[in-house]
Amino acid sequence: YGALITGPITAMWYPFLDRICLRYNLVQYGSWLPAITKVAADELLMDPPTLVLFYGYMNACESGNMTTFRHKLESEFMTSWVTSLIYWPPVLLATFRFLPVYAQAPLVNACCIIWDGFLSHRNAVARSNESMMNHGASQYHEQA
Repeated sequence: YGALITGPITAMWYPFLDRICLRYNLVQYGSWLPAITKVAADELLMDPPTLVLFYGYMNACESGNMTTFRHKLESEFMTSWVTSLIYWPPVLLATFRFLPVYAQAPLVNACCIIWDGFLSHRNAVARSNESMMNHGASQYHEQA
């Protein structure tokens, strides 16, 4: 997932954010404003779709269907996004403030190793919960 999706997305997304900040000359309002703006854009505009993409990708790799995909989103999306809002802002703020654009994606991708591990854990939790629900439903039908 990281090599196929996260890596290419960040390699295009961060330079795009930098061009937007340069176009509107945000640095004139303070040296931290471009970094804060990029973090907000990343967390509010990019993170929700990429979380959906992650759970969709994992669901497809696991031969899931729309029901399992919907269940994963319902059970894991908010937990993942809230955790993202805790984990990523400090990392991104320092990255956007102190690193040149060409070095931002490699550093973030290194931090993604931890993040993708967390998301994989949440995906496993969703699969386990789904399995337990299906197993419990089959036992109920056997008893009836």
